[in-house]
Amino acid sequence: MPMGTEGEEAETPNSDYAFTGIFNGNGHKISNLKIDAPSGFTVGLFGCVSNAKIYDLTVENADINGAMMTGAVVGYAFASEITNVTLSGNNTVRGNSMEYNGTPAKADMVGGIVGAGMDSVIRDCTASAEIIIPDGGSNAGIVGGGLEVTNVIGCKASGTITAGDNCMGLGGVAGCGFGSETISGNTAEDVTITTGANAYLVGGVIGYAGGYEDAQYGVTVTAITDCTSKNTKLDLGDGAKAVGGIIGGGFYSKVAAAYGAPYDSPAVFTISGSTNGTDYNGNSVDDIGA
Repeated sequence: MPMGTEGEEAETPNSDYAFTGIFNGNGHKISNLKIDAPSGFTVGLFGCVSNAKIYDLTVENADINGAMMTGAVVGYAFASEITNVTLSGNNTVRGNSMEYNGTPAKADMVGGIVGAGMDSVIRDCTASAEIIIPDGGSNAGIVGGGLEVTNVIGCKASGTITAGDNCMGLGGVAGCGFGSETISGNTAEDVTITTGANAYLVGGVIGYAGGYEDAQYGVTVTAITDCTSKNTKLDLGDGAKAVGGIIGGGFYSKVAAAYGAPYDSPAVFTISGSTNGTDYNGNSVDDIGA
C-alpha cells in the first residue's frame, strides 16, 4: 500500500501496512516456507518493509510464487537494511505475468532474498536459489531483483536464473542496481543464466547499473568494485544484447529515452578490482559488455 499514486509517494510504503521494526533472527532458521500468490505484489516472508532492519536469519527450502516484487525473505525493501541473511537448501522463486487494473503486467523485480529495493542496503547475504521468470520478465537476480538507489555489499550467489523470451536485467547477484552508489565485494559462483531469444542487459554479477553525472538529478555514478564472477555460465538465446561477465551495461533504451531527461542519456558506472570468470554461449551474443 503506497503513500500515494504519483512521484515519490507511489514508491513510499504506507507505514500502517509495512513492517517498520527490527527483526533479529538470532541465528535461527525458517524451513519449508511456501507462498503461492501468482498475482501478488510484494510477496515474501516479509512482503513489504520500510525503515526496517532484518538480520541474522536463515531461510531454507523456500518455494515462493508471486508476480511483481517477489523474494523469499523480502518482497519490497524501502529505506531498510538486510544484513547477514542466508537462503540455503533448495529454493525456488518464481515471478509471473498478470493483470493489474485490467492492464497486462509482466513479471518484474524477482530475487532470491529481496525482490525489489529502494534506498536500502543489502549486506553480507548469501543466496542459493532457482529464479524463474516468463517471457517479457525483468530485473531478476539470485540475491536481489530490481534494486534502485540500493547498495549491495559482500554478498554471494549460486544457483540458476531461467528466463523466457524478451527478458531484461538479469544478473547472478542482482538484476539491476540503478542509481546505486556501490556494488562491492560480491561474488557469483556456480551460477547459470539461461534465456530465450532477445535477452537484454545480462551480467554474471549484475544485469545493469549506473547513475547520471548531472548533479541536479541527485543520482551518483555506480562504483562496481572487487566483484567476482566464477564458474558462471550465460546460455543465451538468439539476439542477446548488452551482455557481460561482470555487468551487462548501463540502463538506457529507446523506451527510457521517451521519458526525457535524465533517462535520455546513458547511465554511468565504473568497474575496478573485479574478476571475470564467465563462459558465454557466444554464438548468440552481438554486443559484449564488461
